[in-house]
Amino acid sequence: EPGAIVKVAPDVKINIEDGAVLNAQGSADSPIVFTSLTDDSTGGDTNLDGSGSAPEPGDWLGLEAFGSGQLNTNEFVEISYAQIAHGGTVSQDEDWTGTCIHHVVEEVMVPDGVTLTVEPGAAVKFDDALGITVQSGGQLVAKGEVAQTISFTSVRDDFYGGDTENDALTREPLAGDWGGIKFESTLNEMSTLLDNVLIRYGG
Repeated sequence: EPGAIVKVAPDVKINIEDGAVLNAQGSADSPIVFTSLTDDSTGGDTNLDGSGSAPEPGDWLGLEAFGSGQLNTNEFVEISYAQIAHGGTVSQDEDWTGTCIHHVVEEVMVPDGVTLTVEPGAAVKFDDALGITVQSGGQLVAKGEVAQTISFTSVRDDFYGGDTENDALTREPLAGDWGGIKFESTLNEMSTLLDNVLIRYGG
């Protein structure tokens, strides 16, 4: 319901199974927040440890729909400190928040008329050979800040966003791990902003 705060324990995921529906429709006056159990800034000190813990991007494993499962949200839903899986065509303007780890598990396409915005502080991590393709007329805006850079890197890169694969540092990142960011526009058509961005281990 609007106004709900959902706080999730570390390394836990919310699964929407085949045939199930999760409706989260917030409002401007009553947004819905999904966040880490350690996030005292929303809903107070839920784990009752005072200042003993602080939230980090990737604390919990996000929401995922399987099969015909549906996750219905709107612009008044905030997801913080999660690891979020991305892939496929971005169907409408979308923001990738700076408080989350963004794990690309399938090639991402930004089509004509759609803007993908990556916010300051975000870590975007790619599985092998995957990347982002910005088609003609699409926009990729990744405007970091000096104190909050944006990183595009390999899923094996534990320096940014921690051990996303949970493999205890057994795989080191290498140049060419992921496929890179591709722009299909001509220079005059391109409407893209990359600023204070780190690109590591791409192809």
